[in-house]
Amino acid sequence: MWETLWQFDGQASGDLLGYSVSGSGDGDGDGFDDVIVGALNAAPR
Repeated sequence: MWETLWQFDGQASGDLLGYSVSGSGDGDGDGFDDVIVGALNAAPR
């Protein structure tokens, strides 16, 4: 059975948050690998 640890919601309906997901190594130097999550249809601010 799966357990939800985090839930991220896009800013607007249809942003497609999670369309692309990639591991990025330890980008911030905290000792833990990081994850990059994209939102294909998100509008730039």
